[in-house]
Amino acid sequence: MIGLGLIAGEPTGGTLKLWFGPRLALQSHLAITWWDVHRFAGYIDFLWHPGLVTENRYFLLLWYFGVGGGAGTD
Repeated sequence: MIGLGLIAGEPTGGTLKLWFGPRLALQSHLAITWWDVHRFAGYIDFLWHPGLVTENRYFLLLWYFGVGGGAGTD
């Protein structure tokens, strides 16, 4: 399963989440700052979702543990 999203605010960008089963996922973000100097930032995280917080017919709310890293211009 694939999830796409938007990052609103500062920085602004997009996010992509690739699921590898019901509990494991890889999530990445790519964003740019618009004020002063344009700066780029990218992040990637490996996530483990051990449990469910709540659900209804519109969404699931999961909690997770993750490890990852990021890079950007300064």
